[in-house]
Amino acid sequence: MHDIAYWKGRALRAIPDWADQVAAYTAEQPHLLPQQPASLRAVAKKGLVILAVDRAAGDWVVGCIVLWPLGVKTHGAPWHELGTVFVREGYRRADHQGFQIADELYARVLREFPHLNILATTTAIEAVKLGLRAGLHHVGFRLLSDEVRSATCVCPSDKTHAPHPRDCTIRDQTCFVRVTPATWERLGRPSDIEFPVPSLVQVRSSASAR
Repeated sequence: MHDIAYWKGRALRAIPDWADQVAAYTAEQPHLLPQQPASLRAVAKKGLVILAVDRAAGDWVVGCIVLWPLGVKTHGAPWHELGTVFVREGYRRADHQGFQIADELYARVLREFPHLNILATTTAIEAVKLGLRAGLHHVGFRLLSDEVRSATCVCPSDKTHAPHPRDCTIRDQTCFVRVTPATWERLGRPSDIEFPVPSLVQVRSSASAR
């Protein structure tokens, strides 16, 4: 039986190799940007990493969510990108408390960091659905300032199909940007854009009805 705990900050010291575990997993996943252990440890020192840990499996890291500083501040708050989000196979059902681990990771970010501007980008449809359940707003890249857009759009050309990130061909087509409710408020409550994928429109409607 799993025994899931959610750790951040100093609690991570109990798992000396946690950053190596996370980095190794990101290198295997097509929808995740590969990360280095040193970079992960640096943001963890700022309290910006939350891990789901299976205590019954030797404190194995089974889920992760990170807020990556973008070095840009607008609307009175610094911007961070919600990324390095994953839950390992075998742990994507409800945990011992009846929660989906990924939903709990999102909920903790929204609860603990309302003072930050937070965006999330992804090409993974399941991640879009997860964000919708958490209450993120699908605002579109064009709403972001040039500074914020330049800071978040750093994907390689083989993914964007363009020689420079500013000319990305997949924005709002197969790559989506969402912001947290607190960020959406600071942006002036802009209207959510329509999804190009019909099934996601239905998911959004269901999430909004809750």
